[in-house]
Amino acid sequence: MAFEEDGMIGGDAKTYYNTGTHAIPVWVEITRIKDAKTNINKKMVELPAREGKGIGSRGSKITPELSFSYLYKKGTDTVFDALMDSLGNNTPIEFYAADDDVATSGTEGLRCVMEVSSIPMNQGLEDGVYLDIETKYARVTESDVLIEWDWHVIP
Repeated sequence: MAFEEDGMIGGDAKTYYNTGTHAIPVWVEITRIKDAKTNINKKMVELPAREGKGIGSRGSKITPELSFSYLYKKGTDTVFDALMDSLGNNTPIEFYAADDDVATSGTEGLRCVMEVSSIPMNQGLEDGVYLDIETKYARVTESDVLIEWDWHVIP
């Protein structure tokens, strides 16, 4: 009898940031992530009218978000430097929160340019020092073209 995978383990997922351009990405894996969470939120617009008893709604704009816990490393840390640059200087970072390796055909996940909006540091007595990174969708262009978020599948 052959068994098939049923479900996915979170530790098998991968999160990357892009050091290239959107058109020609150079993905760098963020390996010291403890937990990651993507939210793809859709604004719902209420459409009240006197006809009918209820207040109907329709979907409007979508706001993707990515948050993750990052194990802090004292000293040289290029990921930490990029995250702090995004927070302090409003520098956008393109992330890819994927279900597998970026070099594997069929890998999919949220690909989006974000800005870091918050970096609280947790210094638990009996835990590692973690940064709880919060990011929000950033409106940016490349070659005068708006970079939209997408659910990206590696061909």
